[in-house]
Amino acid sequence: MLRYILIFLILCLTGYASKAQLNADFTIQNQLATYCHPEDLTFVSTTTGGTPPYSYDWNFGVAPGTQANTQTAYYLYFNCGNYTVTLNVTDAAGQTSTKTQTVIINCSPFGQFGMNDTIVCVGQKVGFKDFSFTYYQACTYSWNFDDPLSGISNESTAQDPYHEFYIPGSYEVMMVVTSPAGCPDTVYNTVTVLPTPSVTVDTNITICPGTTAVLNASGATQYQWEPSIGLSNTFLATTLASPTVTTTYTVTTGSLGGCQAMDSIVVTVSLTGTADAGDNKMICTGGNVELEASGMTSCTWSPAIGLNTTTGFNVMANPLSTTVYFASGPDLNGCQITDSVVVYILPLPTANAGDDLTICDGEKAELYGSGGNSFSWEPALEIENNTSYHGTASPSVNATYTLTVSNGGTCVSTDTVVVTVLPKPVINVIANPFVCPGSSVQLQANGAVSYQWQADPTLSQSAISNPLASPVDQTTYVVTGFGNNGCKDTAQIIIYQKPPVELTAMPGGSVCPGSDIQLFAEGATSYEWYPSTGLDNPFIPTPIASPPYSITYKIKGSDGCTSDSTYVQVTIIDDPGVKAADDQQTFANNPVSISAEGTGSFTWSPPQYVDCSTCQNTTATVNETTTFIVTNYNDAGCKTEDTLVVYVGCNADLIFIPNAFTPNGDGKNERFYIRTQGLRQLNYFKIYSRTGQCVFETNTVSDGWDGSYNGYKLPPGVFSYFVEVICSDNQKIVLTGNVTLIR
Repeated sequence: MLRYILIFLILCLTGYASKAQLNADFTIQNQLATYCHPEDLTFVSTTTGGTPPYSYDWNFGVAPGTQANTQTAYYLYFNCGNYTVTLNVTDAAGQTSTKTQTVIINCSPFGQFGMNDTIVCVGQKVGFKDFSFTYYQACTYSWNFDDPLSGISNESTAQDPYHEFYIPGSYEVMMVVTSPAGCPDTVYNTVTVLPTPSVTVDTNITICPGTTAVLNASGATQYQWEPSIGLSNTFLATTLASPTVTTTYTVTTGSLGGCQAMDSIVVTVSLTGTADAGDNKMICTGGNVELEASGMTSCTWSPAIGLNTTTGFNVMANPLSTTVYFASGPDLNGCQITDSVVVYILPLPTANAGDDLTICDGEKAELYGSGGNSFSWEPALEIENNTSYHGTASPSVNATYTLTVSNGGTCVSTDTVVVTVLPKPVINVIANPFVCPGSSVQLQANGAVSYQWQADPTLSQSAISNPLASPVDQTTYVVTGFGNNGCKDTAQIIIYQKPPVELTAMPGGSVCPGSDIQLFAEGATSYEWYPSTGLDNPFIPTPIASPPYSITYKIKGSDGCTSDSTYVQVTIIDDPGVKAADDQQTFANNPVSISAEGTGSFTWSPPQYVDCSTCQNTTATVNETTTFIVTNYNDAGCKTEDTLVVYVGCNADLIFIPNAFTPNGDGKNERFYIRTQGLRQLNYFKIYSRTGQCVFETNTVSDGWDGSYNGYKLPPGVFSYFVEVICSDNQKIVLTGNVTLIR
């Protein structure tokens, strides 16, 4: 029995163990957060449960089927992507379990870069170009140029950076390109930096125009000069330079690797001074001229023919024929400069002023010259067209004129011509220039030996000195008189036939009493005004009239042949009239009314003391006695004046003191006042009762008594007052009287 029990227990235990759960699992050895291709991974099975030993079937997600069957498996992922790794485990009891896990292999960039040059010169900028394959990812870059002495410039995060190397040597340039997932790739390239060769040239040179400078360079084996203008060669260390303007020449040397050195030299072409031999000269045959040069420090002339000396800035030249002279010498920079001047030899002309002439006084002498192409007559002020071959002179006495001719240069010739002036008769005509209609007048010519009058039917004869003239209108008579020498003169006279007198006069007009008016008449030669009352002169055409009353003047005018008359009326305007009011008396600065009687427009003077200077009635305020003038104007402008005096003084009549008042509460005459203006000071104003008691007292003009005493109304009665005032002229006035209090 016990045997069966043991067997049963063994079977139960064995059966229970075989049914334990199999759990397939695995890990990645040295697991990372990011995997980048190509990535070599180690997978380790961590399966538990079931009945060991286990058998393994690995699939790494790259192809179907079993790719490994060991507990630890290896796989190299060449491509990026997402891979499902599957582990199938079978235990000894035949149980199976599967574990899957996704492995992400990120794409790694393939770094690669190029350079614009791998061998460069010191200071040359090297450009780096990224050629990495990045699977179209936005990668980041980190550069190191192996040039720590360049400081912060030794590194860059640009995709395509530049770097300048200033120290010769070999540099290992590193580029690290990193994908967005953090997968980097590092690549290297080498840059070789060559040293800079050296070159030296001479110091700057200054030359004169047209000369040559020697340029020398050293320090290298190959040379290139620029620019080539003016150089004898451009590829040797020594070359000749002949520039026409200041030029900077640059020499460039070459070396292994193409590195170059440069230096330059300035060849200054001196700015030469300007030689000036002066303007060309023209002299006459046998003449001489001074030549003057400037612009150089010393001067030599050539050729020597005709010169008094060949050295110096000023020389005299008298060549026999036209000659070109050259003036040469160094300028301030020592450069030779030259200028030329031509001395032209001109032939002498032959002047001919013509034959001598005889003219009558007042006639013109026609002068004709020849022998050249330029003419000048002297004295020039006496000759018209004095620079022409044909001049005209009008001398009043015998004269000699000189002609100077030239052929356009300085060579001249002269000749003279004598003009004899014969006197001419001086003709005068005497006659009365005015003749009455139908009358004749005797003309009288004198000053000659014979006469000839210009033909006119109103003359009695034409070949005598004194014909009779009977003009019918205004006529001009012309006579020519002849002297013994054949010279003649002409004179004329105008005879006027007097027309009938037509007398006209301007209208008279209206004037104020005592004023005058200018009268006008015309059309005659003699005048008479009558009556002559109020006229300053009755026998002139423009008398001044100031008649005492309205009047009509008759004017008679005559010219000795006929007469005429007319009338002029002068009206005297009525006086506007004015009467000032009676004189006034007042205190200083006390307004007072002033007025005037009459009809018209009024003005008061002086205007500054009245309220209205153009009013008929106004108010005057003065501080001293003043005389006012009132003027009245009528519509015609006539005026009349009168005067009014405002006397300023201190008079008791100017102070008004009432004789009664009624303080009964009706608002009328409630107080007893002194009524006046213009007082300087009120010394006292006192009121006494019949018993002699003072019931009121003040020294202020504006204060009045209300009929009470100590607050009590006094009964009606008669009271006495006493007043003392000081006027503006310091005069004192004392007034006394009675006042009746009525209730």
